[in-house]
Amino acid sequence: MAHKELIEQDGWIKRFAACEPRLSEAVKMYQDSGFDVRLGPFSAGSKIEPGCMTCFKGYEDHFAVIYTRPKNTTQGM
Repeated sequence: MAHKELIEQDGWIKRFAACEPRLSEAVKMYQDSGFDVRLGPFSAGSKIEPGCMTCFKGYEDHFAVIYTRPKNTTQGM
């Protein structure tokens, strides 16, 4: 099973991919809004058209996929 599917089984919802400084801003916003936040690898979590990946070449490791779920879930990690 893919990384994204394993995360979603535990109640995590994929939000979007970002890099700094927006990544930290979005994480803080979600946390302040009452969500647990998890970051996943950009390549495993992204469904981008093949031609669009050209813009990210060489910078993939700068991006992360943001996943959230409501705090106090009983599901394990």
